[in-house]
Amino acid sequence: MGEIGKDFLPEDIFAEVETDAQNNVVRKNDQNIENMLEEENEANINQKKGKNFNKKHISKTSKKLFLLVLLFVFLLGILFVFIDVVAKLGIKNIKKPQNNVNNVVVPVTQVDNKLIESPILKDSDHDGLTDIEEKALGTDPNNPDTDGDGISDGDEVKKYKTNPLNPDTDGDGISDYDEIFIYKTNPLSSDTDGDGYRDLDEINNGYNPIGVGKMTPEYLNSVAIAKKIKAEMLKAKTN
Repeated sequence: MGEIGKDFLPEDIFAEVETDAQNNVVRKNDQNIENMLEEENEANINQKKGKNFNKKHISKTSKKLFLLVLLFVFLLGILFVFIDVVAKLGIKNIKKPQNNVNNVVVPVTQVDNKLIESPILKDSDHDGLTDIEEKALGTDPNNPDTDGDGISDGDEVKKYKTNPLNPDTDGDGISDYDEIFIYKTNPLSSDTDGDGYRDLDEINNGYNPIGVGKMTPEYLNSVAIAKKIKAEMLKAKTN
């Protein structure tokens, strides 16, 4: 009995327990280290995969951008070629300049880079009407004021629409010039203000031909100035 008791002392039992505990701790530490190493390896692998993915993504984006730029340059080149072709065709199809007088097409010649009008466009009296137009209207191509009312034939026809052959187009007793420049009445109407009285009758009786009532001092003053200008013009012509 004494020998068996010696083999199983309490100290030995506690030593074995302590050794087992230490071994378990070591195993746990080893396991933790292995887990940490595995996690670190997985993290490194995932990081490498992410880098590779980013590189591939960037590479694909760069390729797409390059293709878009290349396509834009190609289309731009086609556009320039098209514009050049159209411009060349347009230059070839340009016709010689022409003038139209009374629906008559008149050619224009070019000498030393200067356009020379055809004789058919000649305006002998420089009144704004060509000789052809004056012939059609019956006016004098050598007299800028055929009816002698003080307004050129061209202005009467193209600006005031009055008759270049009649000094008093509306027949109210006042010349076209006086109606336009002195009394400011309508040369195409014998009763400008529409009050039932002819312009000349109103003027002779002191009434305003373009308004109501008597002539105002301002109106009379403008009439006097316009008459003075006309007199000076006539004097200059006679001299």
